[in-house]
Amino acid sequence: MNEWKLAQFATIENESTDALFFVAARLRSNRWRITSTRCNEEGGYFIVPRADAPVAVGDAPDKLHPLYLAAIIVARKNSVALPDCPIPNINFATDEATRRSMTLNGMRMSTEYFANDSQRVLELVGNRLAIGQSDVVHNVLVYLMRRVFDVQAEANEARDLRAEALSAFLGLDQNTTRQLLSSTRPSARRVSQRILNGEAGTMRRKISGDELLLLAQNQMQILLPQLRNAFREEEHILRLVDEIVARLFSYE
Repeated sequence: MNEWKLAQFATIENESTDALFFVAARLRSNRWRITSTRCNEEGGYFIVPRADAPVAVGDAPDKLHPLYLAAIIVARKNSVALPDCPIPNINFATDEATRRSMTLNGMRMSTEYFANDSQRVLELVGNRLAIGQSDVVHNVLVYLMRRVFDVQAEANEARDLRAEALSAFLGLDQNTTRQLLSSTRPSARRVSQRILNGEAGTMRRKISGDELLLLAQNQMQILLPQLRNAFREEEHILRLVDEIVARLFSYE
């Protein structure tokens, strides 16, 4: 299969207001972590579309979807520099009815994969590639990355609820409190210490350090299981993305 490079489709910027998505500099499970918007990570890159890309990037039947690029990046892990990440060519030639039908099949079979490890979605991917319908595989990868972003959004909502509880009780700014909970694995001790350091503003409620630690521990007892579940679900989806992308690269 012919390949492009990511740099042909996007520039990699430190700041941007019209990025396709954000890639955190710190790896997770030896892979790039991709989010829909900037996450509270130390460093990262905005992936910004190029006007002179060999195939237009966008949400249209004849364009490479941004989430397809995201799927390829996340599945290739850290084996190459980000600009050199190979992007397989997609043949947008399947008739509309077949492409829609096969995409829906892929979505349904993906659900079976998550429920009982059914391999039917991988069989569908192999069959579609064998007859030149790589655009169906493109659509399935887009669907899976949407699921990844949905899981991330649920985790962010869980953080928001805990930040709201902490900030309301202590009289802190909710946005800055939320930033304290945005690390991949927040801990009660780190959160309470950063609050004591004034990183979320001045506490309007008088409370001892031990009481603050207990309060943070109570919130983490709620939050951390939710984050662990979200991480496991995201990794399950990404394992399927890995399998599909590997087949896409091996197809000739």
